[in-house]
Amino acid sequence: MKQEASPVIYQESMKNALLVMSIAQHRMGEQQASLDTLNQCVISFPEFKDAYLIRGQKNLLMKKCQKALQDFIKFDQLVNQELNDELINSAQNQTKVNFLTLQVCISKEAIGDAHKKMRRYKQASKCYNDALSEL
Repeated sequence: MKQEASPVIYQESMKNALLVMSIAQHRMGEQQASLDTLNQCVISFPEFKDAYLIRGQKNLLMKKCQKALQDFIKFDQLVNQELNDELINSAQNQTKVNFLTLQVCISKEAIGDAHKKMRRYKQASKCYNDALSEL
């Protein structure tokens, strides 16, 4: 008898498949297709924080700095929300808290990179300092 995958496993597989497809499209030089796949991933899975980070990086590469900044800010919000939930629910899981803290640093750095690309050096510097203060 064939056992069907649970909805959670299916969703995780779909999220990851879309990211992998976007990366493959990027490597084949299909930049717009890669961005379209990331857009589909964000629409289908709006709470999938990694999709915002990768789409933000893609937008930054395509010189769409304002869109990149929006994605990095959304990534930052989702990471901080998850970190706060983890701190409230499970103070014993220090490994996950450390991982999420690292993601907060990554989000601050990414936001700083977007500001720097737009020549907003004061905002970029503040973001980089915020990232360092998280450590």
